[in-house]
Amino acid sequence: MVTDMSKNTGQDYWGMYSKLPNPVERYLKGLKTTNGLSVNELLNFIKVILKMSTELKLSDHSILELCCGHSFGPLLNKLLELKGANASLEKVHLELLRCFLPINLRENLRRSMVNRPQRVGEPLGIYCDDIKENAKTLLCPYSESELVEIIKLGISPQDRSRLVFMSNPTTFADLELLCIQVQNMAYSDHIRSSESNRGTHLVQSVEKSEMGNRQAQRPIVCYFCQKEGHIARNCFSRNKQFNQSKNESQGGNL
Repeated sequence: MVTDMSKNTGQDYWGMYSKLPNPVERYLKGLKTTNGLSVNELLNFIKVILKMSTELKLSDHSILELCCGHSFGPLLNKLLELKGANASLEKVHLELLRCFLPINLRENLRRSMVNRPQRVGEPLGIYCDDIKENAKTLLCPYSESELVEIIKLGISPQDRSRLVFMSNPTTFADLELLCIQVQNMAYSDHIRSSESNRGTHLVQSVEKSEMGNRQAQRPIVCYFCQKEGHIARNCFSRNKQFNQSKNESQGGNL
């Protein structure tokens, strides 16, 4: 009886865990099959395998097996060559850059992807992460402090104005604190701007309402006799004077 219960419990656990998603699948979805001749596809390929190594802690051999299944042509041949040589992932990374990206192209990519300013509307946190990831992908020979200086030089004037009273960052940890501070300030600015716009709208609505009430409460005044309660078309004095003038003109004609 105990054996049957243990067996059922094991089957229940197996059924429960079998429904959990494979953590590797999320990375494989971003690992587009490529031959390595497209610069963007090759850089994305390298970024994904680096993430699998650092975040999933997969072995170099397992990552190479996955890479071979998502490549063809020149890239597949190069990966099979490196796999046969039992190369480490660091060696694979270096050889892929040397083989498929000429040195002049690598320098141009460093200028456009690493030594670049923060784009308009780009959050500071995304900007910092993108620079660090691109520097790692392109194997830029920058130390942590040098990369922090590059990032600081590229911060937009809008975000820089929010960091006037913050300490000068020298590490990635300091940059993360700055990103949090900028995000909090940007949220506060958004709230103040929304409340200000709402207050202005309310003031304008009240002014329009008061103007409408004043117009509604204003008495009707005849512009002919200057008396209240009627308009000129219905003015008794105006109609009386008009009829007298009409009778006098008819009597003169007779």
